[in-house]
Amino acid sequence: GEAARAGADVRYLGRSQADMDLNYIFEHRGPATMSDLQANGVLAGESVKTLKATIDFIRGCKGASGHEQETALIAGEHAHNRSCPVILCGEDDVAGDHGASIGHIDADQMFYLASRGLSPDAAEALFSRSVLESALAACPDDEWRRAVERIADGALETKEDEDPCPACR
Repeated sequence: GEAARAGADVRYLGRSQADMDLNYIFEHRGPATMSDLQANGVLAGESVKTLKATIDFIRGCKGASGHEQETALIAGEHAHNRSCPVILCGEDDVAGDHGASIGHIDADQMFYLASRGLSPDAAEALFSRSVLESALAACPDDEWRRAVERIADGALETKEDEDPCPACR
């Protein structure tokens, strides 16, 4: 309907050989509608993530706006990211945009963390923890917070023979 709003605030953490396929479709049917997709995550190990995000401006949605933004940190040497943004436009006087910031952990960052005693695995855990902490901060209530904490407990286990990241304790 007119002036309707829709949004998705997505956090993801790809570990080991995880294969994530995310698909979001925002159909703008009424005038002055607005959509916003924020996707942020870390890909570690050999994980693969595909994000398909579509903003569809359907005839009759004058004054509508849609926004997609993704930030992906690739922490694993064999991790892969695929971003497939699509903007369909069947109406005049609309605004749609998308952006992506995707990259590997910088060698200078890894050197800095290594000089502070963090192994590459511990540095990866630190970056992964930052995504989970961000998800915890965005939780609307205790039930959601407990669900994210359960995911975090399983996702950030360290190998027994390796010192865990001091910042992640």
